[in-house]
Amino acid sequence: MKTIKNYLDSLFLNVPKTPETEKAKEDLLSNMEDHYYELINEGKSEQEAIGTVISEFGSIDELLAELELDKEHGEDNEFLDAIDLEEAFDFWSTVRRFALAVSLGVLSFCLALSGVVFADYGSIISVLAVVFFFVLVAIGVGLIVPNGMKYSKAFELLEDRPLTQRTRTKASEKLKDYEKSFRYGLTVGIGLCILAIPCIIFFDELFGLTILGTSLFFSIAGIGVFLIVYTSIIYDGFKKTDRKQLFYFR
Repeated sequence: MKTIKNYLDSLFLNVPKTPETEKAKEDLLSNMEDHYYELINEGKSEQEAIGTVISEFGSIDELLAELELDKEHGEDNEFLDAIDLEEAFDFWSTVRRFALAVSLGVLSFCLALSGVVFADYGSIISVLAVVFFFVLVAIGVGLIVPNGMKYSKAFELLEDRPLTQRTRTKASEKLKDYEKSFRYGLTVGIGLCILAIPCIIFFDELFGLTILGTSLFFSIAGIGVFLIVYTSIIYDGFKKTDRKQLFYFR
C-alpha cells in the first residue's frame, strides 16, 4: 500500500495544495486501495495488484481538468509571491548593466593608474596626468556606485522568495548556455593579467622605458580584469536564479 501512496504523492508533488485537490487525492487513494484489495481477494499477488491499480489509473491532467485546474498554472502560482519569468529576465538585465558598469569602473581605475605614472614626465604632462587620473577615478566611481545601488535594490526585491518551476528551468538553461562565455572570459582575462607583467621587464630592460612599461601593464591588466569581472558577475547572476539553489533565491 505504501507503493500506491508514494505513487500518488509523486503525481501531486507540483499540484497546488487546495481543499479540492487534497480531497481528490484522498478519494483517489481510497478508491485505489479498495481496488487493490479486490484484486488480492481475486487471487492476484501483491505486485500484480499494485501494477494493475497503477496501470488502470487515469491521467492526472484529466483529474485537474475536472477540477478546472491548470497544472502548469498551479505550479507557477503555488506561492503567491513566486518569482516569475518576467521578473527573472528583468533581474538578469539589471545584472548585465551592473556587470558592465563595474567592469568599466574597474577599467577606469586601471587606466587612471596607467596615466598617473607619467606625473614626473614634465610640468605640462604632469598636470595632464594628474587631471587624467582624477577624471577617470571620478568616472569609475560614477559608474559603480549608482549601478551598485540599483543592483542591490533589484536583489532585495527577489531575496528569500521562491522561484516558479519555469523560472528555475530557464535559469538553469541560461546558466548552462553562459558557461562557455564565462570560461572564455575568465581564461582570456587571466591570460592578459599574466602577460601584462612582462611589459615592465621588456620596456625596462631593452629600452629603459620603465614608465611606459608600467603604463602598459596597468592598461593590459585592466582589460583582463574587465573580462574577469564582467563575465563573473553575469555568471553569478544566473547562478542566483538557478533551480539548483534549493528553490529559494538567496
